[in-house]
Amino acid sequence: MAFREEIFRPVDPFIKEPAWFSWWSDDSSLFTIRPLCLLNDLNILYDWIDGAKRMGIYVDKAFQHPLIRRYKMLLESSESQSFLIEKNGRPVCQLDITPTQHDEMHLSFHTSADDYLLDYILDYRNRQNQGFADVLRFFVSFYYSFPGPGSLYIMVDGRESDYNTPVPEAGFQFCAEVQLNQIPLNLYRIDGIPL
Repeated sequence: MAFREEIFRPVDPFIKEPAWFSWWSDDSSLFTIRPLCLLNDLNILYDWIDGAKRMGIYVDKAFQHPLIRRYKMLLESSESQSFLIEKNGRPVCQLDITPTQHDEMHLSFHTSADDYLLDYILDYRNRQNQGFADVLRFFVSFYYSFPGPGSLYIMVDGRESDYNTPVPEAGFQFCAEVQLNQIPLNLYRIDGIPL
């Protein structure tokens, strides 16, 4: 199936979909990916976001809006998608994927129509972001398992060294520093599965 048809197929935001893809890491951990289910997963996201705020960790302004509306829109879209990543059956990361052309970062950095941007929420209790490189490697394997995707970008708060270390470990290359909402963000890019 074609990349856009599979990744961006609209799903019912209130029904838990089965895993779309799985991958074994080098340490024999099983990673799975499925669309976010608002009935099952929204409390997890609120917990992660509230915990991150309490710890003073940067949280995107987009999450100040009601989450249910944001994720319902993403899940029903034919151009964006929201996924939950589980490691050995435990949620560890939530990822949104959207065309770079639909994000304000496109105003700061030139990208093509086939390029996509990842946005993420991690379990705040994993402060050192252990395993985030594996989560990213897993998603890159999923993303490039389809024919036709362009480059994949991710932005990381430039003030958080804990978030900037795992991204290059997963094969992403630093592109530029961009300013969004007066916050310095490091922009990284990957063009395929690293060998």
